[in-house]
Amino acid sequence: MTSVLFICKGNINRSAIAEYILKQMLNNDPAFYIRSSGTTAAFGSWGSKATKTMRNLAVAKGVPDLENHRAQLTTQELIESSDHVFYMDKKNQRKLKKMFGDAFVDEHCKMLGGEEEIPDPMGGTAEDFEKAYAMIHQACEKFAKTLKR
Repeated sequence: MTSVLFICKGNINRSAIAEYILKQMLNNDPAFYIRSSGTTAAFGSWGSKATKTMRNLAVAKGVPDLENHRAQLTTQELIESSDHVFYMDKKNQRKLKKMFGDAFVDEHCKMLGGEEEIPDPMGGTAEDFEKAYAMIHQACEKFAKTLKR
């Protein structure tokens, strides 16, 4: 089984939608274990749903399972138990390094967009959410092509 972990700040927008986009791209294949988490309990406590804006966008894009998402905290165990770990931007990288150390993060994690950061749409416009979704979708599509099925 191949495991993938997506990380962002609060696990209520970017990492959440990345999890469900990749699951859908892989047709919920049980050979892949895909999860997401956040580095901070932003805008509420752990166990929160994805934001209403992201849930509505997900439905509009055909990703209805996001309704079932609940935010969780990134732990060292989550990272170590994952074959592929992706964060969204350099702020996430800095927070992860603060939490787990530079060497650990450099060894286990990389940015989903390669060199391109996926900006946090929280507090932004509908267009900001659309842009983040499009960037995540494109990066997931590229990553999915590398996975062996």
